[in-house]
Order: sequence, then structure tokens, then C-alpha cells
Amino acid sequence: MNELENEPDDKKKLERWYLDEMLSKLGLKPDEIVSRESPDFLVTFPGKEARVGVEVTELLRQEAVRSSKRKDSALESACTIYRDNPKNAPLCVSVAYGPEASKLNERELRDRLLNHLSGHREGSFRGLEVPKGYLYISSRPVASWDGIEWIATWADQVPMATQKDLAQCIAAKESKAARYRRNANEVWLLIVNDDTAHLDGYHLDLGKAMKWDFTFAFDRVLVLRREPGLTALVELRHSEHRSHSPLDRTIS
Repeated sequence: MNELENEPDDKKKLERWYLDEMLSKLGLKPDEIVSRESPDFLVTFPGKEARVGVEVTELLRQEAVRSSKRKDSALESACTIYRDNPKNAPLCVSVAYGPEASKLNERELRDRLLNHLSGHREGSFRGLEVPKGYLYISSRPVASWDGIEWIATWADQVPMATQKDLAQCIAAKESKAARYRRNANEVWLLIVNDDTAHLDGYHLDLGKAMKWDFTFAFDRVLVLRREPGLTALVELRHSEHRSHSPLDRTIS
């Protein structure tokens, strides 16, 4: 496999991590992974002539992506203090406030977050792992501060994903499936539902998603769900229940 360090872009590194998680959970060990665009990756497996194109996309709410850009004063203050300390490397942070946050002032929220980050530079934390006023704190190192905004939301405002939401996510990539096939024998779509990267998506019930039927031009559509302490993969069912890829199919 190509090493993650060879990927120049943070977004591409994350997509590669998602791809590796998918392959691991499918029990597949490719001979080669080529990073590209349209689709995102070309994967070749040992003993098989088929080259599989994998497109990676995220299950996001576009209106939430826009509204989450709104700066929160406590978070903005914490980010400024953190960045101004030359000892601190660039960091991407997402937080979810809990009901108790309304009882705390800006300084209390800011200081509690900074104290948490001083001992937890990387990872996703919730519940008893985070200070009062927060439901969730996720942080990860990045290459530079360019374009980085710390994002805040209220976790109880994140809706559950419906079948229609997933169908729209698939449809957004459907028109490109034919183009992807120019470079691959098979084309897979990997939909990512990652609570640890940001909070601008949905909460997806994988048990329900496995029972829904969809129509799509991809050979396989898989969903990778990631939350603190858990990463799980399911394959979405085509409405015609057509046969799956000749590659081994083991979803856990």
C-alpha cells in the first residue's frame, strides 16, 4: 500500500484513512492503491485482474455546513489564545455544547476547552471525558493553520439520517459513475458518516440503513460510520438485489 505520508493534502490523507478502514473491514489486502481524482482511488488486488475505482464522499447537511461556519465567541477566543502560543502546533477542533453550556460564561467555556486540549491534542472525547458544558470535543493535528476554523454546534440539533438523505448523497455522485468506469473495471462508492471529523452531518443508524433499498449505478455502495470508540461498515442494498462484486464480501 502507499504510505499515508506520501499524500500531500490533509483531506486526501483522511480519505485514504477511510479507504484503509473499509478495506480492513472487508478483509481485503490490495497490491496497489493509486491516489487520484475521478474516482479518488484505484485499487488493484492480488490474483485479480479487476481494478476497482473507489470514490469517497461524506454524508453532510449542506445547510449545517454553512451555518457551522458561524463563529462562536468562546471557541474563537480559545482558538486565538491557542494559536498565539508558539509552542502549539496547528490543530483542527470541533466541539458540541451541552445544555449546561448556557449556565457558563464565555471565559469558563474557553478555559475549560483550553485545559482539555493541553492534555488531549488528538482524539475524540465525550461524556465523562470532556469538561462540564461540553458533550463532545474532537481535535486532530493539521499541517498548517491555513483555512482552519474551530467549529462549534449543539449536538442535540444533529438529526438522524433518513433513507432519502442517503439516496440524495448517492445521487450527487451518480452522474459521475460512467466517468469513473473509464479507469476501472468496477466502481464503488464509500459514504463516510464521521462524528469525529466534524459535527455537520447526521447520526446514521446502520441497522436501519442495511434494510433500506436503493437504486444506483455503482457496483457497490458502502457506508463507514465512525464515532468515538467505534468504526463500523455496512453495505447498502440495491433495489434489484443484484449480485455483488466477485471480491470477497465480509462486512463487520
